[in-house]
Amino acid sequence: MVPILLIERDITHNRKPFIHLFWLTYLAFLTWNALTTWWIWIATPAGAIGAIMANTFLMCIPVMLFHSTRKRAGERIGYVSLPVYWIAFEYLHHQWELAWPWLTLGNGFAMFPQFIQWYELSGALGGSLWIWIVNLMILRLILVPPFMEGRIRMQLVLRKVVATIAALVAPIALSLLAFFTYAEKGRSIEVVVVQPNFNPYHEKFPDGDRFIPYQQQVERLINLSERLITENTALLVWPETALPGGMDMDSLEEHWQVMMMRHLLDTHPQLTIVSGIDGYKVLDKEDRTATARRTGNPNLWVDFYNTAIMLDSSTSIQHYHKSKLVPGVERMPYPQLFRLLDRFAIDMGGITGSLGMQDERTVFFDSDSRGFAPIICFESVFGAYVGAYVRNGAHAILVITNDGWWGNTAGHKQHLYFSSLRAIEMRRPVARSANTGISCFVDRRGVIHQSTEYGEPDAIRGEMLLNDRVTFYAHHGDVIGSAFLWLAAALIIYTFYLRVRKKKSTLA
Repeated sequence: MVPILLIERDITHNRKPFIHLFWLTYLAFLTWNALTTWWIWIATPAGAIGAIMANTFLMCIPVMLFHSTRKRAGERIGYVSLPVYWIAFEYLHHQWELAWPWLTLGNGFAMFPQFIQWYELSGALGGSLWIWIVNLMILRLILVPPFMEGRIRMQLVLRKVVATIAALVAPIALSLLAFFTYAEKGRSIEVVVVQPNFNPYHEKFPDGDRFIPYQQQVERLINLSERLITENTALLVWPETALPGGMDMDSLEEHWQVMMMRHLLDTHPQLTIVSGIDGYKVLDKEDRTATARRTGNPNLWVDFYNTAIMLDSSTSIQHYHKSKLVPGVERMPYPQLFRLLDRFAIDMGGITGSLGMQDERTVFFDSDSRGFAPIICFESVFGAYVGAYVRNGAHAILVITNDGWWGNTAGHKQHLYFSSLRAIEMRRPVARSANTGISCFVDRRGVIHQSTEYGEPDAIRGEMLLNDRVTFYAHHGDVIGSAFLWLAAALIIYTFYLRVRKKKSTLA
């Protein structure tokens, strides 16, 4: 970020128009967005252009606010305001219905879990704050006045170098200590994770040119599972929408997909199965929701869901409806206001348009009272959101996803590493089942184990150590973000006050 800060200083010093800073900042962030999330293009070229340009614009806002505050309130308050504005922006970007927190700065350390064990206290926003602190300290080092007396300048530079290195190294050192001393304890459970590998464009859905009949899809899931299930296997995990074809939530037991799962449970009665499905629910006109759609009967409406279900040898079926939905694909923002925009939803196969959601984070409990958080695809990007499952009793995290929409690009790999962040923040083991890779296990330190290859049908078996301790972050969520949001509001008001006062003094 230092080059952007140097550009801002130059524009302020030379009193160049505000728009110069905006366009240069926009170009910088556009480059970053395009280089890191270009793979959206594979699923939707128009959506990629829109998402990248819109997210770039939003990233410019905190820099523009910082520029305004620094110009009116001075350097000390100005530079303090920058991380405040930025983290407030990232926090808000997690909350609204156009949420796209993929490029939250703190996510950048996901591949290095040994450096960020302290995320169990702060979450990824703590990493964002760390990045800004180090960048600002590097800037202070660069800006040491060159005209100072040699010995005094050397001492000042040395102090700033030491302080910058300390700010960079201290969190890493503490994290390494925690990483190598952390002892995983808890109840052990044997888990089998399946990766069926159906190409979502060509094989999984009826409009594909190599469509695989639904029954054959379920048979592949069962065959891959049977290879690894032992008498000790307690949990079997299938990916998002693994059970194909729409299933009525009011009569799940009557569907042939569930009957095939029941047959598998007859062979392995100790087993609990978690799987994704395409669900729907028929509603009376009076009970329709904002996302419900008309049917041929004017008195009946239908809500569609991206759902996870859990089956065991009992007669009950637990379910959870995905509630952090992909903007523009699974949900049009604010459907109460923009219902007509549903027709423009991007067709990603299966059900399109705004899907139904639920308010509570449902935890699946098996017959031994072990709690599992059913995280569906995009939901794994949201740390505080996952924390709600832990507060509701989850001892482990199950991420079920279909990352095949992006092809064998950086997209599915980036999504994989979010599971490492969630494992550290929650101190929960993760079992990740992806339709076409990467499936794996993640321990409570964020280390990935038994990664499958992309584009190959596979199954893996591993042990997970369950945990019932609730971390500070799981309990309190993004307290840094909420606190900085209030600080940002105060700084905006203060900046506006200084602007008004200056105008009055000029007029006087």
